[in-house]
Parts: sequence; C-alpha cells; structure tokens
Amino acid sequence: MKKIHKNNTGGTLLTSTILLIAFTLIAVTAASLLIGESGEITEQDVEQIAEETLDEISTYIQIKDKIGKYHMINNNRCIKQIALLIKPFFSTEIDLTDLTLQISDGEHIRMLYNHGNAQFIDSESLFEHPIWNNLENNNYACIVTLDHDESLLNYNVLNDNTDTTYIIFNVPDGYKMKKGESLSIKLFPSTGIVKTIVAEASFSTKPIITL
Repeated sequence: MKKIHKNNTGGTLLTSTILLIAFTLIAVTAASLLIGESGEITEQDVEQIAEETLDEISTYIQIKDKIGKYHMINNNRCIKQIALLIKPFFSTEIDLTDLTLQISDGEHIRMLYNHGNAQFIDSESLFEHPIWNNLENNNYACIVTLDHDESLLNYNVLNDNTDTTYIIFNVPDGYKMKKGESLSIKLFPSTGIVKTIVAEASFSTKPIITL
C-alpha cells in the first residue's frame, strides 16, 4: 500500500509541541483566573482542566461526536450501531490501518480492527450507508465526510486537520447496550496516546441518539 509522506516532520512536531504547551498554559491560566474571581473552582479543578487539555491535544485525534442507533434485538431495544466522528488535532499523518479499538461493556472485551475500506458519505444516510453490509463483529470502517486530497479514501491516512470521518462499528451480539447501559471505547492510535470514551445509551423515543 502506498503511503503519503511529508518532508517537514520535524517542523510539524516542533510546532505541535509549542502549541501543546501554549494551549495547556491557557487552560491553566483561565482556570486560575476563575478561582480568583469566584472562589468556586479548586486547585484540583485546575489540575483536571490541565490534564484534560493535555490529553485532548497529545492524543492527536479529536472525537467531535458519538452517536448510535437503537434496534429491536430479541424483543429488546438496544444500541446496535455506533458512529464516532473524528478528525486530527494537527495536520500530522495518522495511519488508520494501525488504529485499534477496544470495546467493553464491563463483562466482555473485544478488539476491533480497521476494515481497510473507507468510503465517502455522498448522499447516503449515515446508518444506512452500504458499507455497513460488509462489517463483521471484529472490525470497523470509515465513512468519510471531508478529505480534500483523498488520502483517507485511497490510503487510510489522515494527514490534514480538516480531514473528518466517522468510525463505524456494530455492537457485537451479547454486549449490553440497552437504555441506561454503557460501552467503554478505547482508541489505540499509531501516534499519540490512548484515548478512552464512554458511550451511554440514554432514553429516547427516536432511534438515533447522541451517546
């Protein structure tokens, strides 16, 4: 598989490091000012803000949205399809063929691997896109919403901070995802640190919900 390479890796990493430090300092300073004005925020809050900012930036991958769709399975209404909208924090090369997902409902753990097939959303509805038909319980796929140079469509590579895609997967049979239940999702990228999110199935009369 042909990869897309850059010749400014050093400059990109240096810029990213500077921005990382700057954003973290901004978050800490803002929190400190709030403490001084209201007295309602503790030092622990400042530390948490700094840690969350650092985690968000150093992971490289931003999760902009997490949505799911309810289905009737064995007379139970539960989330069966999940889509995570992601994009890079910086214009850096992230090979999604090396991105692994770990999902757990507290009783089971399963690893999901890249299906190797990314398709543009076009005019398709997200949860009715034909790419879902090729998904198995041990993989995920990408439905691309923005990819100017088609690096993701052709090479499974995010290389610009405007690249945006849904990572989609089916909740495996036997996993608990009914109303009030949750699923832990860990992203293991090729660059950056591990990112963990929790998707919770809340009550909704409509099939598609924000998790």
